[in-house]
Amino acid sequence: MNSVVMELQRELLESNCDILGALRKAHIIAFKLNLVEFDKWVLYELNGYTCDENEIPEYRSVMGELKAWNPYYGWIPVLFKDGKMEQTICNRKLNKSISAIIELSSKSDSKSFQMNIPADAARTIDKMCTTPFPTNYIVSFSIHLLNEMIDKVKNCLLEWTLTLEKQGIKGDEMIFNQAETDAAKKIPQQINNYYGTVINGTVEKTQITSGDNNTITMSVDLSAKLVDEIRNSLKNEQLAPDDMNCVNELVNEVETKIAEKKNPIIIKSALAGLKEYLICLGANVTADIINAKMMGLF
Repeated sequence: MNSVVMELQRELLESNCDILGALRKAHIIAFKLNLVEFDKWVLYELNGYTCDENEIPEYRSVMGELKAWNPYYGWIPVLFKDGKMEQTICNRKLNKSISAIIELSSKSDSKSFQMNIPADAARTIDKMCTTPFPTNYIVSFSIHLLNEMIDKVKNCLLEWTLTLEKQGIKGDEMIFNQAETDAAKKIPQQINNYYGTVINGTVEKTQITSGDNNTITMSVDLSAKLVDEIRNSLKNEQLAPDDMNCVNELVNEVETKIAEKKNPIIIKSALAGLKEYLICLGANVTADIINAKMMGLF
């Protein structure tokens, strides 16, 4: 007897497993056994989650990093002190089909992928950060999160085949007898096996408010001392005159933002941009000073 369940199990154990083919085979098995809830999950993975966001599995929630476009530095990180706000903005749920996830993960030219922040949400973030001008935002994610997502789908399918095998449900080719069909009815189809607790909604449906709960505090005295440390350290860096002029302009910009008591997110972003520029110039000692001191300021 050629068991379709055992065949699927073997395919899932292959290092080069065709996950799309495995899901299609799982769809046939689930449909013939009338395992409605499991089949629903399989079809969502094949076709994408065109459903309420609460039905999207927990393993499809990914945590990224919010970045803002700065015309001088390019994409720079937006740093949070409020973890809840960071979760609200940076925790996203991917509703794309598994084939789209695979295609995205296979891009060899990048180690990350991005999601755009909608314009209305971007304007709210502008206000929250008191940015001097409207700008664009993205949430950047590591590609490895997609590979983990694909592996979890494979693991779900493998565990399912093991449960079927344990109940004596193996199938002859694509045919299941009455005893196997009856046994399938006894298999728990707890949706929590495949759909975890959803923590946050998407940015599009989330209202970001400003106020005491969202403020980030900073010691202005300490940050002013950091600027002095940066200037003293720069005296020992071997930089070309033009590069040094650019660096001094950036340092002056940071100092001005501190003097004007700008939102700490803006100050910290300016410091982060300065640090990245120094790394590009090879001024690693000064960059390390900024990196070491930044976290203590906010």
